[in-house]
Amino acid sequence: MRPVRRLFATALVASGTLLAGSTAAAAVPAHPVRHHPVATAAARTASPTVRPHGVSSSAGAGFQVAGAGTARQAHASWVQPWVDCSTNGSVAFWVGLDGMSSNDPNTVQIGTQVDCSNGNARYYGFYTLPGGTKVTFGSVIPEDNMEASIVPVANAAPGPVLMNYQLVLGDLTQSWRQQYVENISPAGQSAEAMVSAGTGAGTPLARFGYNAFTAVTLNNAPLSAGSPAGTAVTLNDPAGGTAQPTALSPNGNFGVSYGSTADVTGRVMTAVQGGIPRNQLVNNWTPGGSGYLGQTILRNTSPSLVILPDGGWEEAIMTAYKTLVIIGSDYTTNTGVPLAGGSSPSLAVAADGTLEVAFEGPNGHLMIYTPSSGGTTDLGLPMVGSSTPSIAALNSGGFEIAYVANTGQLAFTGAAGSYVSGNYVRGGTNPSLAPEVVSGYVYAFQGTDGYLYQGSSSLGALNQQIPLAGGTSPSIAWLSGGAETAFEQSNGQIGWSGIYSGSGPASVGSSSPSITADPDGFRIAYQSTGFQLAFYDRIYGTVGTSLGMAGTGTSASAAG
Repeated sequence: MRPVRRLFATALVASGTLLAGSTAAAAVPAHPVRHHPVATAAARTASPTVRPHGVSSSAGAGFQVAGAGTARQAHASWVQPWVDCSTNGSVAFWVGLDGMSSNDPNTVQIGTQVDCSNGNARYYGFYTLPGGTKVTFGSVIPEDNMEASIVPVANAAPGPVLMNYQLVLGDLTQSWRQQYVENISPAGQSAEAMVSAGTGAGTPLARFGYNAFTAVTLNNAPLSAGSPAGTAVTLNDPAGGTAQPTALSPNGNFGVSYGSTADVTGRVMTAVQGGIPRNQLVNNWTPGGSGYLGQTILRNTSPSLVILPDGGWEEAIMTAYKTLVIIGSDYTTNTGVPLAGGSSPSLAVAADGTLEVAFEGPNGHLMIYTPSSGGTTDLGLPMVGSSTPSIAALNSGGFEIAYVANTGQLAFTGAAGSYVSGNYVRGGTNPSLAPEVVSGYVYAFQGTDGYLYQGSSSLGALNQQIPLAGGTSPSIAWLSGGAETAFEQSNGQIGWSGIYSGSGPASVGSSSPSITADPDGFRIAYQSTGFQLAFYDRIYGTVGTSLGMAGTGTSASAAG
């Protein structure tokens, strides 16, 4: 097993700020109006191809499969990242053939491109053909679900002969699809799914954060974590910028991160809504660094993060467009499912890897989304407005959800039973739920009297006689010997109660902490008085980072 605890401890000891390799990003501009344009006519130019990466890793990052003259197909899906255009540059997300040799005249590509100029971004579709012809078309918006493919449609016998290829780019969110049939002759030496700098030699790679490729098939076969056929390629752009692919997930998906994958992925992670200048962007912290995730997040909401049993990770986010996005190693999609304003999603994972998201729908009902099926279920349970449920996977099987009913009472629903309790939750706060070691669950909430309450599925809630800061919610976790709750006290200090009890560093105020178990006890993530992510560790004490968080009203989500 990977020494997760040692990894975190090394970062604590070795770094006073814990933010190696971080990158700045501009604040998200005013939200563009989402529309459904009719596909525009393609503009055919003699521009250079989007630079194919070479085996020297000088111009692309992703995975490729060698074809030895037979590579004829490529397909992938992704959620269009929001690109930081605080500096000039360009970035393209694409599938292609013969992109493994720099300046290969046979290169064929199709995907999306983002050009940054003087702080402005232009998002669009493109494809390139052998000989350097480039075709641009369409209008793309960050967080759109994209799908690209290249397939032969006639005369597909192996060999360098002319044949018809169908190139398709679809924007599933805006409901447009561009399809082209070209009579071309790629050499069939490789098939790729890649991120690269998007315009000619000398263009720096734009800061795209992170992009997850899903449903990848190269040369008519899915990528496999156990197959030697897929080769990972890391980009070191001579004009500026680096990018690195993650390892393949068990289902053959992978991500590409600007900079290092250690900045946004790992077995120990914390997700936050970034602060100025990165407000309204999801940022991940790991012991290896931090970086933004390439996705927007609605102001005053928080991400929800889990580590998967297979070692991967997933996050649930309410985007700036008020829709639910799932992003991570195994699933990545803009669900298009709307959430109630002021509510954040809550994500949980079972031992078998099943994921479930709980959230308040725009109709005020408690709802769940299941990534494996893509299905949304309205449970028909009315919630108090702008509140956030808490979901947990029970060790006895199934999921349980704690939420605030429209009466203001704490309520539960799921595998362990459904009922409305006699306890009332303080307005503007939310409950926290965690599984017990064998069966059942524990929970914590702030009562209407301002005190911390803690209970379990087998016992009622008990007043812990600890006054909490108004507008804050506790966070509960199950440690090796019992439950532990983290909270912000009425004096502004972070506190904890359960197996261990104590009081520690000052928090910014009106920002709720997040607790997670670790081999030495627990770790609490919170927002410091400097509006930065910080940690209280039972062994190492208080350690700050340089990762800014977005003011009051947002919380960190820690896992691993």
